[in-house]
Amino acid sequence: MGLKFYINGTVGAKDGTLVSSGSMTSPIVFDGMYPGASGSQVSKTIFIRADDGETWRDVNVQFKGSTSARFEYSSPSSGFVTNYDTNTPQVILFLPKVTSNNISFVVTAKSLSSESTSPDTSVSLVAWGWQS
Repeated sequence: MGLKFYINGTVGAKDGTLVSSGSMTSPIVFDGMYPGASGSQVSKTIFIRADDGETWRDVNVQFKGSTSARFEYSSPSSGFVTNYDTNTPQVILFLPKVTSNNISFVVTAKSLSSESTSPDTSVSLVAWGWQS
């Protein structure tokens, strides 16, 4: 039960590759930014959907981790992007309703010229809301 993220999907469909949760077997990879130059960035389309038969309301999607401020959302197929978070000045994607059909949004990751070529695995993409 729950909300899951996918890559390589289609808006409105039930397809795509399930993104791994902690195992790094199928992570979201933002490659091609190194060696980093100030302003280097890569964008990826991500999909979210609920398990079959579930509907979630007031869903918030957020990056959590020490470098999460380097990620931005844009172009959601539903919902909107807000800057509201009482704990940290961070952008949250708000989706009024998530069903078992894919909703897309674009995530842009940015790197700094001072970063090494090591992958940053400290950031997680999380979602929460109310199941109805």
